[in-house]
Amino acid sequence: MSAWAEDDQGRVADLARFAEANQDLAQLEQLLEERRSEFDALTFLGIYASEEVHSRILAWLLDPKESHGAGDHFLRGFLRGTAMIAPADSEYVGDPVDESAYDWSATRVRQEWHNVVEGREGRMDILLINEVDRFLCGIENKILSGEHDEQLTRYRRALAVAYPDFHRRHVFLSPAGTLPLKEEERQYWAPVSYATVLHLVEQIITQGDEPLREDISSFLRQYSTTLRRRVVPDTTSNARALARKIYMENRETIDFINANKPDYKEEGKAIVKAEIDRNDRWALDWEERNLVFFRSKDWDQFEVLKTGTG
Repeated sequence: MSAWAEDDQGRVADLARFAEANQDLAQLEQLLEERRSEFDALTFLGIYASEEVHSRILAWLLDPKESHGAGDHFLRGFLRGTAMIAPADSEYVGDPVDESAYDWSATRVRQEWHNVVEGREGRMDILLINEVDRFLCGIENKILSGEHDEQLTRYRRALAVAYPDFHRRHVFLSPAGTLPLKEEERQYWAPVSYATVLHLVEQIITQGDEPLREDISSFLRQYSTTLRRRVVPDTTSNARALARKIYMENRETIDFINANKPDYKEEGKAIVKAEIDRNDRWALDWEERNLVFFRSKDWDQFEVLKTGTG
């Protein structure tokens, strides 16, 4: 048997195995259709990347007395999540918090907490303060931007001065749970990813202590769509994980198909050039990789148009 025949036989076997993956392909199609059909309000409004918008939504969810109707469910879940991943040797981050003993309804939420350290002004995105139990949690939130101007160091020092006798927790929230730039700050700041926020949002929609109002539930479903599509890293996406699984199990077949996909640019150029040839009044000038230049033959009567180049 020739090498070509062996290759073809192998490809037939690969295609047969690929066809057996129909169940995975059908599931992938369903996941992509669900993503396509979901309404993403923040993307529609062009504000999905706004740190201020996300901070406002988070502050609203973290406030037990706010209009969402979920009480302290989101707050308790968020604090549980930050305590679990906090550095064990930290002086402040991850201080043990006995949830059953704390009155979380007494928590106040402040946005853009203004502070001055060594003459430099700053505004921490969110500050949770529980005066009754002497506990606070400072949250610095990042979406597309990064840490700058030693923000985390300055905010930590400002909190220590303003609330010296409080248990203090510091949370650095970002799409992927990025560590602080300065190694010194990593013992104080818990790096939290937006996957934690997404999990809690979806949890209170379906598992809250009390059923949410329909308008609140609808808004949170839209927000979870924004987080899944635009904020949470792709590695958490079921659709992408399934696509990778299908590819790894059928790599040679998919690579063969991909290598023989249509070259739309070349085919498009061929169509345009054939049309130019068919038209008596057009002439081909020159072509590049992605472009075809042509002109009207009527221009030939003007000598000045024949003197230039390019």
